[in-house]
Amino acid sequence: GSARIAEEARERRAEAQRRHENARITDQIEQRRRKVRAQIDALEADLAADEAELRRSTELESDTRAQADADLVAMKKSRKL
Repeated sequence: GSARIAEEARERRAEAQRRHENARITDQIEQRRRKVRAQIDALEADLAADEAELRRSTELESDTRAQADADLVAMKKSRKL
């Protein structure tokens, strides 16, 4: 009887240790998940900033080209007069 009681107590302690270890690992995974999500968010923000810079640059280039074309047309008209 007492050997069985001692064995059951050991099994309960072992089970409690496994649950504790599983909880610890789960916490570590969740911490890592939050860290990775923050890194992804930062990378997405950097990418969005780069895309916005490209759009501004493209718009500026388009505006510059349009102005150059308008200047060329004006110069051709002034030479014909």
